[in-house]
Amino acid sequence: MSLKTAGLKLFLLFCLLFVLLPQPGLDAALCDTVDIPASKMTGTYRAIVILPDDYELQRWPVVYLLHGWSGNYRNWYDKTDLPSLADQYQLIIVCPDGGYEGWYLDSPLDKSSQYDSYIAVDVVDYIDRHYRTIAKMEARALCGLSMGGHGAISLLARHPQRFGSAGSMSGVMRLTSARKRYGIIRLLGEFSTDSLRWKACSCVDLVGRLSGQIKRLLLIAASMMHLLRTTESYMQN
Repeated sequence: MSLKTAGLKLFLLFCLLFVLLPQPGLDAALCDTVDIPASKMTGTYRAIVILPDDYELQRWPVVYLLHGWSGNYRNWYDKTDLPSLADQYQLIIVCPDGGYEGWYLDSPLDKSSQYDSYIAVDVVDYIDRHYRTIAKMEARALCGLSMGGHGAISLLARHPQRFGSAGSMSGVMRLTSARKRYGIIRLLGEFSTDSLRWKACSCVDLVGRLSGQIKRLLLIAASMMHLLRTTESYMQN
């Protein structure tokens, strides 16, 4: 499978996930539940790995699905027919755990919440070591809902050498919109005293890092027009 073909398959899967479209009857995929060690946090964290039916025949692109606030690694698997999608579009799908309110960032205040490094480094390296992946940036994609949508875009912006695509549905693009809710103060401090830290972790500020790079982005939510304007210059590439 060429890298161009792998990238197009990942992007097509984004579109299907965002309407939660099941494909009944294609259920040959294999599902693993694994515990992945965290280099910057204590212990291991669980993930679901879904392999396509012809897994042993070649190497595969990977989609990392990120859950929303208060969720866990099982959310996507329990609510979407992921095995059918893995079979139909010939992909490995990985559902890691991003914490109850981890926001897929490395907190400077709470060392037990380092989910940016965990997903981008620990999870990706584990999956590449243990499964038949195409271990290249172009064949890795991120996709998420709500908090996971924030994670998908922010991880792509922080680690463009690791991921080639990202999709966000109803993603939180600006952390300052949450302010006192959803556990962000615990991770970043009070907005009144640490506003620069909040802005530095928000997608609308991070996305500028992708300027001039060829990446595939899918953003779905009426409130994302600001981000769409911000990325317009390089999304046309």
